[in-house]
Amino acid sequence: MFDYEILTSFNELEHEIYEYIIKNLEAVPFMRIRELAEATHVSTATILRFCKKTGCEGYSEFKIMLKQYAESRRGSFQLKKNSFELLHFFESFYSDEYNQIAQKIAEQLYLANQIIFIGVGNSSSIALYGSRYFANIGKMSFAITDPFFPIRAISERNQNEKIVVIFLTISGETKEILQLQEQFHILGAKTVSITSSKNSSIGQLTDDCIPFYLKNIRDKDIDISSQIATVAWIERLGREVLEIQQSVK
Repeated sequence: MFDYEILTSFNELEHEIYEYIIKNLEAVPFMRIRELAEATHVSTATILRFCKKTGCEGYSEFKIMLKQYAESRRGSFQLKKNSFELLHFFESFYSDEYNQIAQKIAEQLYLANQIIFIGVGNSSSIALYGSRYFANIGKMSFAITDPFFPIRAISERNQNEKIVVIFLTISGETKEILQLQEQFHILGAKTVSITSSKNSSIGQLTDDCIPFYLKNIRDKDIDISSQIATVAWIERLGREVLEIQQSVK
């Protein structure tokens, strides 16, 4: 529905409005501007600024655009809760902006002597998957799933190595991940984050960020956020590195 350039222009408050609209796509086209403002806890002026960022002159035009988008999706299949976010992710997966990011990071990964995937909690298994995936294409890679891993051991043994560190975190706010990022920054390693928003702490701290704009979903203390976008990006980057390897042979 919105391209990458528009999504990355959203501030934190606008990103929350976007998430509400995506989750309530069928209802929002029939809401008055004041109703949407109350539902998202912002002013009507903020809603109008949001609409203009999406290329619409005002709220009425924005609602028409939403209605048309919802009808186009409804005509092919009925989407369940949270599916619109995933659909939008895959629709923009090969946008020009994402293609540029993928190419830039793939080139860094190709030149790297070591690739380190970092993830804790649910992301720990994805970090292990990422390290194995890149090992399969011939890159020296491993995963760190222990937030207290001694980074000094890496710095002392690999002072002249080109290291790229990929942080995997849905929220982008995990304290232990942020602490590891700081240590690798001091080490001088290239850092990349694959996270939900470029506005997150990890997204702003790493050298490069791949934001996929999927909401962090929790049921009480249980994290049930989707890891589909993270896996998709790991595999895409791996394939692009492999293409570079094959092109230089």
